[in-house]
Amino acid sequence: MKFVVVLAVLAVLVIAGCTTISNPQAPLTVSVSDLNSNPKGYLGQTIQVEGTLIADEYMGPFFLNENGKRIEVTPFLPFSISMPGPDYNGPAPTGREPSMAGWDKEKVLLTGTIVEKSIKSVEAHYILDVNSYSIVE
Repeated sequence: MKFVVVLAVLAVLVIAGCTTISNPQAPLTVSVSDLNSNPKGYLGQTIQVEGTLIADEYMGPFFLNENGKRIEVTPFLPFSISMPGPDYNGPAPTGREPSMAGWDKEKVLLTGTIVEKSIKSVEAHYILDVNSYSIVE
């Protein structure tokens, strides 16, 4: 009897198409404008977003910008790269070593999670905690 019930449940699942489970880690693709207008709506979600990486005048914090809308992002590279001195014998720098400063004003594709950032005496705001990144060619 139990076997018949289990078999019937499996048949219903197969017929209903419930045997394919979507990837719960697949990021949701959103725009910077959507994030800017409703960041709380994406709180805790893994998202993918494309925009131009910009820094304030002092090289931090960094923001992802799109058509004048922006959202703060966590640093995902070193802030800057020091060039080697005259006694350096390693490979020659290419001039495109990845750094936050080097990627300033570059179009990037970022994947991460929206988190709430609180600072004393400042209203809480939301930032993209970046876990993967690439330059968009």
